[in-house]
Amino acid sequence: MNNYFIEKIFEKNRSMQSREALLNLYYLLRETLPVPGDVIELGCYRGLTAVLLRQTLDQAGSNKDLFVYDSFEGLSQKVGEDMVYSREGMRSCDFQDNQRVKEGFFKTSQDELTSNFKTFDAKLPQICSGWVQETIPRDLPDSLSFIHLDLDLYAPCLHVLTNILPRLSSGGVIVIDDYSDITRHGHQNAYPGVKAACDEVFKKPLDLLSAGSYNYQAIYRKP
Repeated sequence: MNNYFIEKIFEKNRSMQSREALLNLYYLLRETLPVPGDVIELGCYRGLTAVLLRQTLDQAGSNKDLFVYDSFEGLSQKVGEDMVYSREGMRSCDFQDNQRVKEGFFKTSQDELTSNFKTFDAKLPQICSGWVQETIPRDLPDSLSFIHLDLDLYAPCLHVLTNILPRLSSGGVIVIDDYSDITRHGHQNAYPGVKAACDEVFKKPLDLLSAGSYNYQAIYRKP
């Protein structure tokens, strides 16, 4: 099993995902290959983690389809759950990120995603463009085995989690980026709305994944 291709993705994407976070996606996707259902990424941005998912599926000879979702307009408007008003319990870099990341931040284009897939000679996924409140559940596959959720904000996370859970197969996995638990991490990250949405849906803390000093990941595994 050769996963050295992850290094090339990491070098092109190091400002967004740590090597540890990419490896988590790789191994958990491989682990869920026997689970019925397709693979989706919500908040695909420029498509580099989606390239990893595609190449992992191809390496395993899987016939699962990959669907990716993004507005390509950047972030939507923040709500109260996304806001931080005090530096207390935060690293200065996380507080600064919370203050500077506003509506429209992370705007990219479908062309950039397509270009990155071509750079890595990877088969294009099914691209679902638009706000997730419009594309989910309309454009979801019937069943899901692996979900990478990277939506940053409370409202889209809550909407997506509510709609994808019924389609996640038993044994399927959701990897949730930017899930920060101040009790266990010891500090709050820049995106408190992610955990707030998860708390509302799951009603209990999620298991944390080791993802490096500046990345946060949690996992939900459906019974």
